[in-house]
Amino acid sequence: DVNGNYEPDNCRWVLLEEQSLNKVNSKNVRLGDETKPLKEWCILKNIPYEKAYQRLYKLGWSPEKTFTA
Repeated sequence: DVNGNYEPDNCRWVLLEEQSLNKVNSKNVRLGDETKPLKEWCILKNIPYEKAYQRLYKLGWSPEKTFTA
């Protein structure tokens, strides 16, 4: 929990790639009934982050259109 206390019950070892998804400035996107960081959706859907970011935040596309077009 990024908003929790820095204590053993709220900490665990993770790879750098996973840690980069768990930051307060991560862009979370709801697709269907799941919310994940944009970067994680890009990995799962095999779309470059920059392309997805532009579609969502510059062009105003919906998450569904962003990941299926």
